[in-house]
Formats: sequence, structure tokens, C-alpha cells
Amino acid sequence: MNSICVVPAVCVAFDYIVEQPDADTAFLNSGLSDIVYMEVPDGVKNAKGMVCKLLKDIWAETGSKRSEQDYSPSVSAERFQELWGSYVKRTKNVTEFSEVKDALNNAFKVKELGTTKFILGMEIDHDRNASTLMIKLTRYIDDVAERFGQKDAKPVDNPCSSNLKLSKAQSPGTVKERTEMQ
Repeated sequence: MNSICVVPAVCVAFDYIVEQPDADTAFLNSGLSDIVYMEVPDGVKNAKGMVCKLLKDIWAETGSKRSEQDYSPSVSAERFQELWGSYVKRTKNVTEFSEVKDALNNAFKVKELGTTKFILGMEIDHDRNASTLMIKLTRYIDDVAERFGQKDAKPVDNPCSSNLKLSKAQSPGTVKERTEMQ
């Protein structure tokens, strides 16, 4: 987690304005350079033994083409910085910030989302006046808890049962037993 905090930390250190645009059609209708077929998605009836021919590129949220990326189930620090850089406009000069916004609005259909609140499933809480930027994983943790059926689980300080009674006789007496306990 430390390495993916570098870019947000730089934004705070240099007092950058951190806002997030949404370029609706940046790569939406790009063509494919090769003929590409894919398996028929689940739920399509009478599709046994058939494939789909892609007519347009499947694009990634980052604005870069999915066909030019390697799939990775995790996000490296470098990838996070690339995503942060492509998603978030950072500057402390209001005039420069307006120029960047105008350039994006001229190139793409851009919807201004205002101050960055979420990126890569993480909640971003940026307070320029206090020079703080917090990355919160609360939403991610809630999603994982729900996925594993633990949404309504009660938090505990210790995972052991509260009525568990331990005695000295139960503790390991020999070096071998202690080693096995580790």
C-alpha cells in the first residue's frame, strides 16, 4: 500500500487541485486492427458452439485500449500511478487547471465529476486547507464482507471465544511442543 500512496502524497505536498473528469467517449468507438473472436457471453440462448466477432475494441476505463494491455488481476504501483495520472487532473495553478479542463472538453465529451472521491475502488478524502489526503478502503472491505456472507458479522477484539478457559497445563512443556505451536 505504501508505494501506491506516492502520487497522492505528491498531490498533497505540492498543494495540487485534484479533480476527476469522466471522458464518456474517449475510446468508445475505436476500431480493431485484427479480426477478433470471443466466446459467447453466459446467458445468450442457443449459442452452443458459436463465437462472437468483435466489431469494436473493448476499452478499458483508463482510456487505453484493452487490446494493448496484459490482463492482471492486481494493480501494481506503477499501474496505479498510470491510472491516477490518466484519471485525475493535478495542478495548483487555477489558470493552468482551467486550460487543461478546456482542452479535455474540446477533445472529448467530458463530464466534470468535481473533486476526486473514488479511484480504483478506494475512497479519496482530500482536504486542501488541512493539507491532507486520506485513502479509505471501507467500501472495499464492506464489498468483501458481503461477498463472503459476513456483512452482518459483529467485530471482535480477539478471534477466540469469550468463554474459552486456558490453563498452564495446556501450554507446551517441551521445546518440540513449543516449536510445533509456532
